[in-house]
Amino acid sequence: MWESNEYRIKLRKGLALAERRMLKHKAVLDELVIESTPEGRIIETPAAKLLEDHYGYHINK
Repeated sequence: MWESNEYRIKLRKGLALAERRMLKHKAVLDELVIESTPEGRIIETPAAKLLEDHYGYHINK
C-alpha cells in the first residue's frame, strides 16, 4: 500500500490542500512565511504573495 502510485497521489493532494489552507490563514492575518532557497538562503515572504503566485488566489483586506 505505501508504495502504490495512488497513495502517493492522494498524499501530494493532501499536502497541497494543507499548504493552501495555511497560506490563506496566514494571508488573512497578514503574516510572513519563512522559506529556504535552493542555495540555502532563508527568506521571508508575505503569505498573500505566495498564495497569489502559487494558487492564483487573492485575499481582499
